[in-house]
Amino acid sequence: MIHFLQQTDSTNNRLLEYIADRQKRGEQIDNLTTFYTDFQTAGRGQQGNTWESEAGKNLLFSTLIITNIAAEKQFRITELVSLAIAQVIKQLLSETAPEHANAVKIKWPNDIYIYDKKVCGILIENQLLGSSVNASIVGVGLNVNQLVFQSSAPNPASLRFFAKQQLEIFPILNNILNGFGRLLPLLEQPLALHQKYMAMLYRRNEMFQYIERECSTKPTNIVCQNQTQEKQTFLARIVNVDNFGRLILQDQTGTLRTYHFKQIQFVI
Repeated sequence: MIHFLQQTDSTNNRLLEYIADRQKRGEQIDNLTTFYTDFQTAGRGQQGNTWESEAGKNLLFSTLIITNIAAEKQFRITELVSLAIAQVIKQLLSETAPEHANAVKIKWPNDIYIYDKKVCGILIENQLLGSSVNASIVGVGLNVNQLVFQSSAPNPASLRFFAKQQLEIFPILNNILNGFGRLLPLLEQPLALHQKYMAMLYRRNEMFQYIERECSTKPTNIVCQNQTQEKQTFLARIVNVDNFGRLILQDQTGTLRTYHFKQIQFVI
């Protein structure tokens, strides 16, 4: 079921309210229930970041994905969501700007890039029931037709930059939701899902520069507290993403380094 809102603070908030109301009344909630809007006043990204979007220009939506998988396997949800969106964008560009289609990549863990430009951000809020994830709220901001970005974000772009034409927003949403549904069985086929995710991973198997944050010498789940120290840049290549979603790099000495989200920065 798809619900449209002309404007809202956050589609994630509206979807969470809808779920709570249905649960209170003992009513069934359909998988892939979705709220989308023309404009968000308080759209959120990872780690509390905001998401800039010009009214009516982009695709802003939140979707419920009913999963019921063990909590330690929750990175599969990230793989599924980012892969589905990347595949839809790649197909769209293959029809409108085929020279750019193969440049669509997933930047670990779940941003969607075209070349070195970010076109899509994803925020996944997993709901735990005991030791399992019983559902996920997937918030997506996909830049579709916006041409001018005012925020300090370093590298935003939209699909229109590459397609060179105005794009219809609702068909893209519909294709993404179909993609979620199509890939859902892969949650029980982790090897196949992981291989597809890795095949579209940004900067895989080539040497690039990275900045290691001070607290990531011994990777933990803590958020880096001190970002004022001198940043250390090094060359490495991505060799894998493990089952817990940690990025594994191999540096020039052959040493493997493992990082949690926000413990490593791509130099772009």
